[in-house]
Amino acid sequence: MPTCRLENSDLEFPFRCPLNFLLNVHFMQGIENGLQGRRGLPYREHSFLTHPWLSRRLRESRTEVRFRSDAPSAAAPGLVELPRGATDAEVLAALGPGTVAAGSAVIMLSEAEDVLGGFEDAATGAYVRSLLDQKVLYGSWCCSRTNFHRPGATAFYTKPAELPLGVRATA
Repeated sequence: MPTCRLENSDLEFPFRCPLNFLLNVHFMQGIENGLQGRRGLPYREHSFLTHPWLSRRLRESRTEVRFRSDAPSAAAPGLVELPRGATDAEVLAALGPGTVAAGSAVIMLSEAEDVLGGFEDAATGAYVRSLLDQKVLYGSWCCSRTNFHRPGATAFYTKPAELPLGVRATA
């Protein structure tokens, strides 16, 4: 995105850019607060899990989640396998209260794109989508967005498809 750079910047492409070059982090922080009286979703900076002051529990209490397209393999300690396209109910059954993973301080996903198949709980699915639409995916963003003297200084992106809700999630 050559136009997504502040005027007179000495950065040369390619360069590693901070998150706020791609997302409006201040606006995104609203996902922590939630909406309509419902809980939000806390998030941390990319270096959080490698910080030297990280507690021992966070360093050592982890569950890895892998998504599969075929039959499950033998379970290994600290590993949970879910079918690609799992619903929210299937994820909660594998990772929620009463499971081995429930006590983990950190749940690590092997991947996160195109793995959730929908929300059986339609109200929760609608809430999650409203958080995404209102706090993360609200149109466009770029570090130089306020520089209106340069055309094309805004990066546009396509929103992900809406996931099926309710009975459509298990169809």
